[in-house]
Amino acid sequence: AARRSPLLDAAGLDAAAELAAELAEIELNGASYAASRYVVTDHSGQPAGVLHVLVPRAHALAEATELQRRVLIAAGAVLVLGLAMAVLLSGGISRSLMALICKMKRLSEGDLEVEIDAPRGRGELAQMAAGLLVFQDGLQQADTLQRDRQEAQARQAAMVQALAEGLQRLAAGDVSVRID
Repeated sequence: AARRSPLLDAAGLDAAAELAAELAEIELNGASYAASRYVVTDHSGQPAGVLHVLVPRAHALAEATELQRRVLIAAGAVLVLGLAMAVLLSGGISRSLMALICKMKRLSEGDLEVEIDAPRGRGELAQMAAGLLVFQDGLQQADTLQRDRQEAQARQAAMVQALAEGLQRLAAGDVSVRID
């Protein structure tokens, strides 16, 4: 019986170049192998040969199992890290939000001296803090205007009272009354 050459002729090489690299399971001398073939090209991109790779099936399965285990461990680590980051970030946001809410409540109860931290950054919480500062400033200005108005009304009431008393004394015949 004529033995076939392991080398491919031109037609066999062209046929191999048309096939994509594929993984197959083959038996050779009673042993099971995972096999794949890859077309090797020359510097011009033309097929120059075919590389056959044979790996004992048990070894290939062990490698695949190990790779799968590593991927699962990495995915688990990423998941745990992501959850930890979410908890840390949400906790910081929640604390900042609760602090702003407490300051808003104190302002609404009339405590105009509540200390509001200057906003840091450009996020939503910083915008809320900036708005709260504007609100506090407006309330302080309104409070100042109200006090000024009350003081002016008190001065005016005192002047009207003094004028009324002076006019009553004049009407009673006291010409020594002086109205300032």
